[in-house]
Amino acid sequence: MIMSNVTEKTAIVDKKTGPLVEFSINGKRVEVRQGETVLKGAKKAGIYIPALCYHPDLEPFGGCRLCIVEIGGARGCPTACTTPALEGMEVQTDTQRLKELRRNILEMILTEHPHACLVCAERGKCGEAHECSRKAGIATGCNFCPKNGRCGIQTVMEHVELKEITLPLAYKGLSVQRDNPFFDRDYNLCILCGRCVRACQRGVIKFMQRGGLAEIATAPGRSHIEAGCVFCGACVDHCPTGSLIERKRRWEGKPETQAKTICPFCAVGCEITAGIKNGRVIETLTNAQGCLRGRFCATELYDSHKRITVPMIRKHGRLMPVSWDEAISEAAKALKKYSRSRSPLGAKDKGGAVALIYSANCSNEDMYVFWKFADTAIGASVAYSPISAQQEPFWRKSNEENASKRQGYVPENWKQTKFFYLIGEDLPDGVDDAEFVIVQDMFLPERAGKIAQVVLPSAGYFEFQGSTTDFEGRVKAFEKAVEPRGGSKPDWWISAQLASKLGAEGFDYASAKDINKEMETNITAGGGGERRGEADGRPGEGEILPLGPELWNFAYRSVRLASQIKGVEKICKVKGWNRP
Repeated sequence: MIMSNVTEKTAIVDKKTGPLVEFSINGKRVEVRQGETVLKGAKKAGIYIPALCYHPDLEPFGGCRLCIVEIGGARGCPTACTTPALEGMEVQTDTQRLKELRRNILEMILTEHPHACLVCAERGKCGEAHECSRKAGIATGCNFCPKNGRCGIQTVMEHVELKEITLPLAYKGLSVQRDNPFFDRDYNLCILCGRCVRACQRGVIKFMQRGGLAEIATAPGRSHIEAGCVFCGACVDHCPTGSLIERKRRWEGKPETQAKTICPFCAVGCEITAGIKNGRVIETLTNAQGCLRGRFCATELYDSHKRITVPMIRKHGRLMPVSWDEAISEAAKALKKYSRSRSPLGAKDKGGAVALIYSANCSNEDMYVFWKFADTAIGASVAYSPISAQQEPFWRKSNEENASKRQGYVPENWKQTKFFYLIGEDLPDGVDDAEFVIVQDMFLPERAGKIAQVVLPSAGYFEFQGSTTDFEGRVKAFEKAVEPRGGSKPDWWISAQLASKLGAEGFDYASAKDINKEMETNITAGGGGERRGEADGRPGEGEILPLGPELWNFAYRSVRLASQIKGVEKICKVKGWNRP
């Protein structure tokens, strides 16, 4: 158990500018800004000081006591994370006295944490033997813990060199709590470091009770949903043990690589880090406290078994898998027929033969190709992107608004429209049938999927390169993190192939970079504003979006999150938002 001595806690103001302070750590001279702590100075000097309750994004706590140091002329052993560095201070971090104290402190912490694997002389050698049996309901050792290899205690143990636990184990014997929509809580592994409490900006979780009964919990009798949690994931991200673990990636292990990208769900444009293993994205982490969409929904939607992964054509009333060449040929044949036999969209109060409707979730490069496709390949003057009243107001200032300013409007009458080319969108309200429908999406839209003649699988948001425009008009570039699932392709590639099949020229792009170069020449971002690259547009810093009834209808492309992600559906049902 970790208990903070509040009488020794020091308020720290981390100043990025100001006078420098020089002091020594283990005889090494270190310079930090006035107000910065001894621990921060040690990190700058590359000197490791063990700590479990410390996190650079959180207010210092001084609860675990593992970062204690000796300071010349000072009494006792203060904690490095709460002690400001002073001019001329002489600090020792690795004396025999400190080593013994740390071992005693860590031993007391581990009396309430399963520790058999941590002190086992054969640790690290039994992983292969336990591989097939490690998915235990309750973690009783490192090899049965979902945080194995990423645990803060394992890191500290290597430095402190604790060989055995002589104190009796006081195992809590608590049940794993699985009522949370997105993560499990196993408080048998909790060391009361307080990171999750400090990370929660809404005060949903707190320290409850005292002494041996102390625990982290919500208000008695209330679930996270009822307590007002917005599921930003900050508590999970800051937990050093396996006490809080995302259910979707519980047994995925440690990512092999990471890739930075932009959250695709709204126009705030938060930067997220995708953890990749075996060619799959297994987790997404926000650089700051974001929202449940980017933190938990991104991997679930990307990894859904309901995704379209092969081109399909409706034959004898059923959608059947076909090759890309056959699907493109069928779509081009129909487009050629309808664009020639009837007038394209043109009059404001009338629909035309062909409507190209695309989602604002598409990248800037995708949208450019769609506009060009409508102008040159089929002769339509409109590429229409609807603004959904259910989405946050951010959308009205971002890609959707910029796209509609470019060349889009909402026809007052869709009855004259016989052909719909839907890219990440469903049929417009009031339209239940059409002579021909092409669906180009990650998922089958609810209504269009029932009558679509051609289905073209779009690559997911981690699977292609491009850029997007946030609600402040900043253009943000993102890279491909993994290969497209199955036979899916980027939207721009599909539309370019279709245009080439129709005989249109100028669609032979090799990558999104080729499109971007053409965009730089022909247009400016935002329909007239200055186009700025990644270096000029700062990454999104994360914004915790409040949850409200709009979550029930919140959609990515043509799919409502609540229809695909059980956690979102659960929140809406508990809150009573699951109504039209």
